[in-house]
Amino acid sequence: MSEQKKTRVGPLATIGNCATEVARVYRQMVSGKLDGKEGERRARVLTMLRQSLEVGSIEERLDRLEQEQKR
Repeated sequence: MSEQKKTRVGPLATIGNCATEVARVYRQMVSGKLDGKEGERRARVLTMLRQSLEVGSIEERLDRLEQEQKR
């Protein structure tokens, strides 16, 4: 079994947080601190999380607009 290094991850509660983390992964790959395959895997997961947050945000806005239309 391979030993995994602990990686510090910042908060991931907002779209901006996810973008910051993707940028961190990119810098680690460019500097050679992170293997390209592992960096790609992390970036893909972060992208999925960002997309989920975007959909949630759109749903909230749509709900508000629909509620305003009912008034």
